[in-house]
Amino acid sequence: MSDSKNSSHKPAEIDLSDVEAFSMQHCPIVQQANQVLRSSKETQRALRRFQESLMNCDVCLAIDRCELREHFNIQVDRAIAEVLEEWGW
Repeated sequence: MSDSKNSSHKPAEIDLSDVEAFSMQHCPIVQQANQVLRSSKETQRALRRFQESLMNCDVCLAIDRCELREHFNIQVDRAIAEVLEEWGW
């Protein structure tokens, strides 16, 4: 009789998933990770739009001596290096 009671109702599993769901909703690490991911997606969209704008550089007569484009590439390289250094890679 106790076996049929345990097999038809598993309160420990239900409670555990409820606790996990609650924890995930209120965990500051999960919230911060989600914020980072949202921010990352915004950055990806901005970079895509910027890349589309840079396509105009192909028709620019000053492309070979463009300081703006070179400066931007250096800044991106630095930002990537800083992130990698901060994460210990």
